Amino acid sequence: MEKEPAFAPAWNNMALAQFDLGKYAEARQSAAKAAELGFEVPEGFLEELKAKGV
Repeated sequence: MEKEPAFAPAWNNMALAQFDLGKYAEARQSAAKAAELGFEVPEGFLEELKAKGV
């Protein structure tokens, strides 16, 4: 992401990896960045984040 910080799919992938590692707050931030950059973050993933309290 250092080379292309505006590449939204990379932010989404980062969110998924952070989620798998139990880093839910960081995952929420990365998902928000992906959405800000125009990526359509899956609603189901956002619901899972909400269920984790973030």
